Amino acid sequence: MKGEYKIPLIFFIVSFLWITFSDRWLYYSPFPPQVSYFISMAKGYFFITFATFIIFILLRQERFKLKIRQDENQHLLEIMNRVDCYIIITDSEGKITWVNKAFENHTGYSLSDVINQYPGSILRGEESCPEAETEIANAIKKQSSCTVEIINYTRQKQKYWVKISIAPLFDESLNLNGFISIQNNTTSYRNAQNLLSEKNTLLKKIAWITSHQLRKPVASILGLNEVLQQETDNKTRDEVFSMLNSCTEELDNIVKSINKGINEVENMPLIEGVENQVESNSLRDS
Repeated sequence: MKGEYKIPLIFFIVSFLWITFSDRWLYYSPFPPQVSYFISMAKGYFFITFATFIIFILLRQERFKLKIRQDENQHLLEIMNRVDCYIIITDSEGKITWVNKAFENHTGYSLSDVINQYPGSILRGEESCPEAETEIANAIKKQSSCTVEIINYTRQKQKYWVKISIAPLFDESLNLNGFISIQNNTTSYRNAQNLLSEKNTLLKKIAWITSHQLRKPVASILGLNEVLQQETDNKTRDEVFSMLNSCTEELDNIVKSINKGINEVENMPLIEGVENQVESNSLRDS
């Protein structure tokens, strides 16, 4: 039972029982009128004192419980302000009521800037995925959870990738109080994933050059070498030497192209430790 109903109800029950039984006992008592009057006054004072004491105890308990809840909320607030992920709390309509420090520091928006606004109206931009926005809107409408990845924008219009997990908040009576959105910045992971994709494309290109283009001049050189060993005519041998020179230059250009591709792969600024994460996620998704 809620505190605002418990204290008045207890006071009413105690008062009703006290008045009913004490007055009945006093009515049938054999005491003279003066003594009955004194007893009536005394029981009235006693009831006032007793009721005041009971109310004091109950109010003290409620105040103690309230202080515990306030301390827990303050502790939770400190934790949410210390984490690196961005946290947004909204009301039941999806309007912002609170954001943590990480959100303010990264986006450039303070709580006073975004309060009573919809997150999508201030964070979305031209590259934000409409399907992800629709999924978020449906989750709020159905009072359910969802997880999406979307591009958001800071106050300076710098885009960043975030993985958003949204969950509804209910009170003890299962009435909707609002929603909490926990957002992890995945921009570095996305950039690493793109770099790894480019790296794989270059490696495939190098492998194709090695297995296809490289084979042609090598085969030509081997064939011309056999002709050269069998040919005795000087004119023909000069032509073969010319062709060998062309094949050698072609082979040299291919080797240079391969070396250039290898250097590009080696010089890619892929974040250390992210490559393995991207590869493991790709294997899991496949």
